[in-house]
Amino acid sequence: MQKRILLAAKTESNALDKAAHPNVITNYGIDTISETGQVCLLLELASEGSFSDYVKKIPQIANYRRGFFAAECQKIALLVDICQGLENMHSKDMMHRDLKADNVLVTVGANGKPVAKLTDFGLVRDTSNTKEVDTGCGTEFWKAPEVGDLRVNFGLYSVKADTFSFGVLMFYMLQGTMPWGDR
Repeated sequence: MQKRILLAAKTESNALDKAAHPNVITNYGIDTISETGQVCLLLELASEGSFSDYVKKIPQIANYRRGFFAAECQKIALLVDICQGLENMHSKDMMHRDLKADNVLVTVGANGKPVAKLTDFGLVRDTSNTKEVDTGCGTEFWKAPEVGDLRVNFGLYSVKADTFSFGVLMFYMLQGTMPWGDR
């Protein structure tokens, strides 16, 4: 069991290193807690928390500062960050396969503005040898229909599945709800 956990942590750490980019959470390596033997990834602090939590705060932040237009501009800037992180991954032959609001973290950049960063690379797939995969994975309601699940695979899918998930993320951010209602 412990060897499997360590292997998964190393795989995720390597994927984070390969995807290094200003819009991907920074990986500082792997460590083990000596008292418990628990394996930990050492990652950059995302002071503003998850994207899903941060999005809920944007209207209050914007209304306090400059109103509705500022809130929409801030949302669009964060979506651009996510696009840049995802484009970086795809250019390095990597597919995220679990893009959702809880797998994007928000931190404050050097300029004092929020920056969105991709995280949770546990399901990342290297696509350098094949551009399509058939393993069902990801989170229900965030993944593309062709991805299927662990019980049923609907066929091959590509990085376009990440693009579908980004569309769901964009809808969620701009509308405050999932495309098919709150779930």
